[in-house]
Formats: sequence, C-alpha cells, structure tokens
Amino acid sequence: MTFLLLTGLIIISLVIMNRSKLYQAVPYKFKIIESVSKKQWFKNPWLSGLFLFFINAVYFGLTGLILFLLLNLMIPYLHLIIMLAAVIISILTWMAISQALEGKRGDRLIMSLVGSSFYGALAFYFLWGFLHVEPAYPGEDSFMRAMGWMIGLIVAGTAFITCLFFTTFSKR
Repeated sequence: MTFLLLTGLIIISLVIMNRSKLYQAVPYKFKIIESVSKKQWFKNPWLSGLFLFFINAVYFGLTGLILFLLLNLMIPYLHLIIMLAAVIISILTWMAISQALEGKRGDRLIMSLVGSSFYGALAFYFLWGFLHVEPAYPGEDSFMRAMGWMIGLIVAGTAFITCLFFTTFSKR
C-alpha cells in the first residue's frame, strides 16, 4: 500500500512538473466547459471557482459511490483502476477549465483557491480525524484507523495541490 501511495505521489509530481507538455499533447476541449465558458458568470473568478468546487465535489462523490457499490465484487484491483480513471478525468477537467478561463493571474488564483478548497477542506478533515484517533473500546489497536486517516490526508492534499497548480498556472 505504501509503495502504491509513494508511486502515485511521484507520478503526480512528474505530471505537475511537465504540465506544459501535457497541455500540448492532450486535447482538452469538453463541450460542457466550452458552453459554460461563454456565459457571463464564468468570467467572474468567484463564480467560476464555485463551479470548479462543485465539479470537484461531484467527481469525489461519484468516485466514492462507485467504490462503495463495488465493495462486494471480488474483482482484484478494480478499485485501483476506478481511482486512476477518476484522477485522469479530474486532471483533464482541470486543464479544460484552466484553458477556458480568461483573466489575469490574480483572477486565476482566486478561481483556483475557491475551486480546490474542496480538497483543502477534505484534507483538514482527514488531519483532524488523524489527530483525534481514539480506540472504540479499551485495548483496541487503532493503528489501521490512523493509517486510513493519514492516507486520506495525503490523497486529499495531493488533489488540492494538483488542482491548484493545473488551474492557476496554465501554459497557453
């Protein structure tokens, strides 16, 4: 598990560092993003940030729901494939929103902070849970519960940083 987490962090770091090449290599046009970018409210960084916040929440909720529904299936590594697909779809969406937003760097930063704050709040929730782990009954070993909170913190924090970088610093 630690190997997979470390490998994921390294891959995301490489993706962030090479995002300009990724912008050139991957077609980022989504019809819904193109239609939304023509709306007047999307030019407001606060409202476009709320739109990004909503998209992040929907993607996270759908991924969690799919993983919950597939809990009883005994197909090995299916959950890893679903999480990888969710990461790829999220990065493509962040690229599309970043390219669709017209504005100065300050406006982009506001939109990015508001939009990625979903994952920031989720990371703080996981941090709070990790810091307040207590045994459910006397003598219980709560190590695995603490590991779950810590992995959630790392994943949410990585999503926050990745979303922030992809939506703030786009290479046009």
